[in-house]
Amino acid sequence: MPMVVDGDRESRKLASSSGDSRRRAARQCVCDCMEFAGVPSGYAETVSANEHLQGSRSGAGGEQVSVLLIADPGEPAALAERIAEYLPERLRSSARVERRWTMCVRSEPYLPDEQAEFAEVIDTVDPSSEPEDIVVYLTDLPRRDDTLPVVADVSADHKFALVSVAGVGGFDIERRVRTVTELAITHILGEPELTPGAARQFPSTQIEDGIRYFAPSGLRRLRLLSVAGPR
Repeated sequence: MPMVVDGDRESRKLASSSGDSRRRAARQCVCDCMEFAGVPSGYAETVSANEHLQGSRSGAGGEQVSVLLIADPGEPAALAERIAEYLPERLRSSARVERRWTMCVRSEPYLPDEQAEFAEVIDTVDPSSEPEDIVVYLTDLPRRDDTLPVVADVSADHKFALVSVAGVGGFDIERRVRTVTELAITHILGEPELTPGAARQFPSTQIEDGIRYFAPSGLRRLRLLSVAGPR
């Protein structure tokens, strides 16, 4: 099971300031990993990330892709578990040899506050030190670019994405977070055709370290009304 960590703001600050030894300890924890190889959704074989890396990156079973979902404790971690189970089936492509997916989930708060720059988050999480090919971090903290709610920052160069669960709004959260996560992964893979229409749902702009996706305009208005409340 994912490591249980207190997710309050103070623990975030401690997690952020404790340095390399803290991050090394987090990486030594046992993650929940599931391997999928073109099998029906919901079927999983538990494997370790190290066992996955001992195999070849491609072969008769097709290309291998491993994804680590890091999530803040609580609702983001629960969402990550459910997303990991069904994402390989949703990203299947009939136009290519079937991929073998390894999905890993780790519960750990890395983001000290919502003001952290994307580059800072990349440095803190250090996705290049992880054995998985792609790292996605789901946080429960809201993120904004000026007044616009940010749902995700994605760096194809670092093979890393930061997804704000709070940014997708208060309704139909799981579906929206799943869509944004899939959009981020397909952007990193360079295969946007695996998520047709998803990029049109979320306006985007180029940023220094990659691409930034915003909440749809209708969702922004809904969030403003929700915050304002009844008059």
